[in-house]
Amino acid sequence: MASYLGFTVLDLTEPDRADGTRDEFERRIYELNSQTGIRSVDVPSPADTVVREFQWASLSRAEVKVLRSFIDARNGRGIAFWLLGWEHDLRFLPGSESFENPIFIDIVGYTANVFPIGSQRRHLAVRDRTTNAVYFRKVLSALVTATEEQLTLDSSMPAFDTDFATISFLRFARLDTDEPRIEWSGGQYARCALPIRELPLETPA
Repeated sequence: MASYLGFTVLDLTEPDRADGTRDEFERRIYELNSQTGIRSVDVPSPADTVVREFQWASLSRAEVKVLRSFIDARNGRGIAFWLLGWEHDLRFLPGSESFENPIFIDIVGYTANVFPIGSQRRHLAVRDRTTNAVYFRKVLSALVTATEEQLTLDSSMPAFDTDFATISFLRFARLDTDEPRIEWSGGQYARCALPIRELPLETPA
């Protein structure tokens, strides 16, 4: 498995979405209510905590060995890692080049609404789907114009066709269970539902 900023990246296999994807959003709220006056609410976290069920399908005993190795190395909930989102969170602007820095993306509100909340959405995984190469980059600054958003990265990337690229957020996370269960269906096929809790306030800067 790849590593980024000293932590393992779960990027070997795309989630099995046969049963859909279940996300739970949690946010801690403190309420001051004296029962006689005005209530006040304090929200200490700038973003929700997401718990996502990652369905890992293994088609051979060799793949199950990789699964077991990943689970054992997590020490239950103890060791954090990066989760690759496998989603089109951002999109290159048509006609832009991957090796440019800043890179140019479609306007989605990243500069105004996402970048300011902190480091939890500043780490990206850019996948070249023609070669399956993945590049991990950090967004250092963001700027929006009338036609595009410009993201300055910590380093540039090689040249590839941005029409065949996926930009996903890297989510800093840990397992949300100490005892993941691997279920076998026959001699070679196995599945494991890994509940994964995002750690937005612990994301490396």
